[in-house]
Amino acid sequence: MQINLRNLDLNRIRAQVMRPLPNRDTPLEVHPTFPFLIHVEGVIHHISDTTGVAVQVSFPQNVVRLYYPPPDHFTLMEDDQVLNTKDKKKPAHQGATPGSSRTYRLRTSIEIYPDAAWGYTAAELGITLTRSFQPDLVGHDEFICRFAQDVVTEKRQKAEGGETSSSSSASASRRPQQLSLQPSVETMDRTSNALTEQSQSTLEISKSTSYFITRQRTYSK
Repeated sequence: MQINLRNLDLNRIRAQVMRPLPNRDTPLEVHPTFPFLIHVEGVIHHISDTTGVAVQVSFPQNVVRLYYPPPDHFTLMEDDQVLNTKDKKKPAHQGATPGSSRTYRLRTSIEIYPDAAWGYTAAELGITLTRSFQPDLVGHDEFICRFAQDVVTEKRQKAEGGETSSSSSASASRRPQQLSLQPSVETMDRTSNALTEQSQSTLEISKSTSYFITRQRTYSK
């Protein structure tokens, strides 16, 4: 059976983090030990199902955690709302049928616990929208995903004037530790257990937003 690729309506899933805004000059001051909330808003284009969409937070010490919002934190956007976002193209769900690609808005909050390892200087948290999926060929798909992420990292470092290493061992050491967790707070409860499987692969679908946190100093008399 021949498939005419020209007739397929294929669009790359992409997203934008609308909130929080970068705050390098005005870091958020938080209690050194109490948890705090970060309100996250974003827009996801060309997606038929929000299952697997997560908020990825990159912490210092190369630790990465995934927070899966509940389904009711995603709302389907109307055509006029889509045109008011950064994506000025034809709305993805115009004339769409069930199962076709659409545009969704995400509004959620994630609970963060400060780490003493951050010290009392401004700690940078990278906030990105990602999507997890079940790979067809686990070994091959994971290699492709990691290779693509390494390429993006190297291009970003070159653009920022950073130096990158060409050896595969250095590339592996730069790769952050991937942790998929289920937060205990009720607002972040996930109904699906399939996403916790180790065979899940994750791809970034948005640019990262740098959000800075400063732990307040506490003084005792």
